[in-house]
Amino acid sequence: AVSFPKEVNMSNMFAWLFSPDEGHGLSDLPIKELLLAAWESADRKQKGGHLGRFVPSFVNTNSFGNAVYVREYHLKKDGGRIDMVIVDPMHRLIIGVENKYGAPQGGDQLQRYADDIRSQIKGKDGWESIFVLLDYDPEVTTRDPRWIRVNYAWVKKMLMTQESLKVIGSESLSTLREFREHLDDDYDAPYVGLRSIDKKLIVKIANQHRLALKEMQMSNYLGPKESVDALLRNDFNPLKLEYI
Repeated sequence: AVSFPKEVNMSNMFAWLFSPDEGHGLSDLPIKELLLAAWESADRKQKGGHLGRFVPSFVNTNSFGNAVYVREYHLKKDGGRIDMVIVDPMHRLIIGVENKYGAPQGGDQLQRYADDIRSQIKGKDGWESIFVLLDYDPEVTTRDPRWIRVNYAWVKKMLMTQESLKVIGSESLSTLREFREHLDDDYDAPYVGLRSIDKKLIVKIANQHRLALKEMQMSNYLGPKESVDALLRNDFNPLKLEYI
């Protein structure tokens, strides 16, 4: 069984961090750190365009405490759902965040998301948009230049600083520490680039366990209700449940 948090669980954690009025005691610090990390990762063209006026000096000296976080934001034209959207009405800023955490990009997914959000602020005076792709894999590139790829190093650094300062509540500190320890654990990295020897090993395993892999593939087509129904019919044996 897979024990590390998947993309959804990670996004739920970020939902807590990116909400300034939550009980973590960090206020708008996570939003500021995200913007600073985006600046560090951006190329010259992105810094001159997409990041607009949100340079480090502006971010560090202004409050983002009025920002509103939306999880699984439903896009109007596209019909899809972007993982996270942060809207700051005071600074007229909308930040679109896709948290991949090792999951593959879906075709022109990022382009469609950016187009949809941009269309919603088109003609609205002073509004700007920033798009951030969070991912572990250092080799991931974004097909759309409007998206800035950022890893999780900024999160770990922020959490370590808070642990050393010890200015927030013990419960929040404990939660933040657990999250940081997870991110620190190299064995939990969900994506590792495959070497040629790894590919040969995968092919060997696939050939030796075709029936088991076929059953696992079929189980992926079932939704929550269908999965429960299958369990009640005893269609799944314990071995197969280990992989669901």
